[in-house]
Amino acid sequence: MAEIDLRNGRVVICDTETTGFSPHKDALVEVAGLEMIDLRLTGRKYHAYINPRRTVPPSAVAVHGLTNDFLKDKPFVENVLPEFVSFIGGSPFVAHNARFDVSFVNRGIQAITGRELDCPVVDTLGMAKEKLNTSRLSLDQLCDRLNVSRSARTLHGALLDCEILAEVFVKLVTFGEGGLDLKAPVRRSRLALTPRKPGGPASGVPASGAPASGDLASERPENPAPGSASAEERARHRAFIEAIGAGLWKRHPF
Repeated sequence: MAEIDLRNGRVVICDTETTGFSPHKDALVEVAGLEMIDLRLTGRKYHAYINPRRTVPPSAVAVHGLTNDFLKDKPFVENVLPEFVSFIGGSPFVAHNARFDVSFVNRGIQAITGRELDCPVVDTLGMAKEKLNTSRLSLDQLCDRLNVSRSARTLHGALLDCEILAEVFVKLVTFGEGGLDLKAPVRRSRLALTPRKPGGPASGVPASGAPASGDLASERPENPAPGSASAEERARHRAFIEAIGAGLWKRHPF
């Protein structure tokens, strides 16, 4: 079984917004991706709104707030998706309920190039099922379970959801490890979807500078992943446990 090391190297945290649920009948209206290296956001991102060439139904507007009037002067999908896929490159595409996002991206890329995404796809929905053993698996529910703030999330938005998902992803990867072991690889099975066809658009990331339709920028890194405790901190903790005689804590050393 092939392995993907999610703790080390580059991944892209992705999200999309659409006019509905069917990749065959509906269209993308927003895509976003945040670059993460070694479980830390670098500040590089890709973000774009898309003119769907169709009416956005009120039910979809109620979810993401993107109206027909707002989207009417935005670039079309053929101007956005090649840039988005280039930003992802061959790095793992990380999304929550990734089948949904990948189906729309692949549908659009197929129409433009005849190809599909050529990268590993990591689904945090599958990670949550495996690591948390819970049926409460929406992104909001995972935020509550993992103590991730979602106070700014009054509507769905691809960029905001990526920022929230990035923190959820780090906590899922390091769950049960105290955030200390960031080196051991994890298996691809149940965490990834393999693209149906080999060979996608050109890999790699775009050259520096913002692209014509999307927002590709460098910013201050946010929400760094927790680091390992030092030897001195571990020693102080053990001394404290001995002093208070906490038997339960001794069975689960820091």
